[in-house]
Amino acid sequence: MATKKYNASLAPDLEFISRDTGLDVETLTEKAIREFIARYKLEKIRKEMRENVNWEYISKLPGRLQKGLFSLLDTGNLHIAADNAGVPIDVINVHRKKANIFMVVGK
Repeated sequence: MATKKYNASLAPDLEFISRDTGLDVETLTEKAIREFIARYKLEKIRKEMRENVNWEYISKLPGRLQKGLFSLLDTGNLHIAADNAGVPIDVINVHRKKANIFMVVGK
């Protein structure tokens, strides 16, 4: 089987992706690389989002609303957050804004 030739400057990145995905460098596909990059970007956005959250505001909320906002931070899904808080979506969205939790909208 012929081996793929990669640009030498990409080798460290491909090895990192290989370790993270568990795939051999030679079997990495463009799809696997794109999925890794998308997951990496999402993790970076979530980390930034958590750094900007108004934790003081959240700590003053009732437990069910706290639970809803925590699930929003974990999942990024307003529907799940509202279900976990036991409130309508518009209510959790108002608290999301006050808590400085921004929404990430992807394609």
